[in-house]
Amino acid sequence: DGHQLPWRPVHPVKVSEVQLNTRPFHQQETALVAPGAPIAVATTLGRRPASTLKLSEHLGSGTMGTLGTLGMWLPAASASTASASSSAFAVPGPKMPEAFAASSASRPPPGLELPQTLLESFHAARPRLTKRMKRMALTNLIRTPEGAEEISLKLDSATHSFCAELVAAILPELPNLACDPHGIQVLSKLLALPTLSQELRCKLAQRLQGSILKLTKDKYGCWFVQQAIQHVPSELQEMIQAELKGKILVCSQHLHGNFVLQKCVELLPGSISFIIKELKNHVLEAALHVYSCRVLQRLIEHCKHERPDMAGLFDILLRPDTLQKLVLDPYGNNVVRAVLACGNRQHVQKIVKVFLCGEAELIVYARNRHGSLVLERCLESLNCDHKELLTERNALMSAILGTEDASLFSQIALDRFGNYIVQRTIEICEGPEQQRVQELLNGLGHKLRRSVNGRHILQAARKKFGSFAFGPCGPCGSTLGVTPEDLTDLTDLASSV
Repeated sequence: DGHQLPWRPVHPVKVSEVQLNTRPFHQQETALVAPGAPIAVATTLGRRPASTLKLSEHLGSGTMGTLGTLGMWLPAASASTASASSSAFAVPGPKMPEAFAASSASRPPPGLELPQTLLESFHAARPRLTKRMKRMALTNLIRTPEGAEEISLKLDSATHSFCAELVAAILPELPNLACDPHGIQVLSKLLALPTLSQELRCKLAQRLQGSILKLTKDKYGCWFVQQAIQHVPSELQEMIQAELKGKILVCSQHLHGNFVLQKCVELLPGSISFIIKELKNHVLEAALHVYSCRVLQRLIEHCKHERPDMAGLFDILLRPDTLQKLVLDPYGNNVVRAVLACGNRQHVQKIVKVFLCGEAELIVYARNRHGSLVLERCLESLNCDHKELLTERNALMSAILGTEDASLFSQIALDRFGNYIVQRTIEICEGPEQQRVQELLNGLGHKLRRSVNGRHILQAARKKFGSFAFGPCGPCGSTLGVTPEDLTDLTDLASSV
């Protein structure tokens, strides 16, 4: 019709909302538009291989009439704007009625309108998407901060059909989404939904098969595994045992993996024999590790100590040479204190024997940051949880109070950590022990008033004994901790506490 292009164009390309092809410079393409409307021809500077624009890029652009995102269709009103941002030019076509030209210039072709939200964009494109494209579009949407937030809000009022559709879409990419910082937000909320059926939860759990170890060591994946154990424990028991067997020590020493093992011990106590067996062979190494010691503590707290595998673990853990290392270790002392809190009579007796080896060893433990914590917990356990161990209690109290010539009590009273042992001794002393404690405090009266740690001891003594005779070291009629100076100091100390 006199409007021939200066070259022979390739076949017309149908504008698609999902897939747009770009070709080299010499293969320029044109879009089908209404008769009479300007024809926008997109050019690509330089040679560029054919590529496909993702749906997430298309929906996330938010701009109509841009060649890079919506293909080669342009309204007549925006042709000049597009030519400035992309190499395009218009070839006039046959004339058409003005009304049609105006309407075609003001609106895009049917199906290219952008809805308001990303989730609505996905649903608007559904009629033209295959199942695979739908899954890819939704998983890409979940990986974005805006998409994850929008779907999470949608889950607050989600129906069963929406949850089923979402599970079907994310199932193929579930292990990868669980390791994504935005994907875990959606997955965690989905798995914790009260309205989510058990069948869908089981599908999510079964999809983790083959990926348990990877997720256990991942910063975000370990959270999803823990939630899956909490909601569908029966589905994961065999998978965890099969995939983590032989790797328990490595996982227990991992920054993120130790949390998965702790959750297994708490919620699957009947299926963790493989965990106990592997840690038993490396119990000292695990107890001295910053992360593995947590797994041992959970085993001590939640597993029955009578079971054969736990009995073997305790036999190794409570050896005298092992206990001496653990008591003074920054992480091992937590394991020993867990045994004192949850162990039986025999376990406590073995730990008490470590502190009865001699005065020299006892003063080392009392003045150590970690050893003093174990010794203090030992006194509490003997006085409250295991009162039947009267012989061990009396022996330990005698070792602390000492004889008339020398006393551990006086040597550690002003120590940074030893003063806590003195305070605990004052609290639990009974009968003749009280008189011995008062004598020792009388001898330390002036030193105690001059130090912060000593004032704490005076406060514990006043709480235990009230007012009692100060003795020959003080003025007549005065009492320990209740002289005018001491009353002022104790009042200030109590108010600060």
